[in-house]
Amino acid sequence: MPAATIRLRSLAKINLDLRVLDKRPDGYHNLRTIFQTVSLADTIEIAYKPSRRFKILLHSDIPGNLIERAAKLLAIPGDFTIRLKKRIPMGGGLG
Repeated sequence: MPAATIRLRSLAKINLDLRVLDKRPDGYHNLRTIFQTVSLADTIEIAYKPSRRFKILLHSDIPGNLIERAAKLLAIPGDFTIRLKKRIPMGGGLG
């Protein structure tokens, strides 16, 4: 069976307003923010093939990124291939 594939665009966003609110019991603070998306986007491609075991192949040059952390939380058996094509510059103030 061929892998089912989905391709998504993850739009960049700029932060128009950020307010730090009350501290939560876990030590973090609640935030209130206003974002505006812009046309610049990364592309995320996920291919899934059913399998009895769980396997992830991640194609990304950025170790420890959010995609890698989220993929490790998947609780679905199968073979996953995830590709990230970066277009949003890192450290440029675009989320």
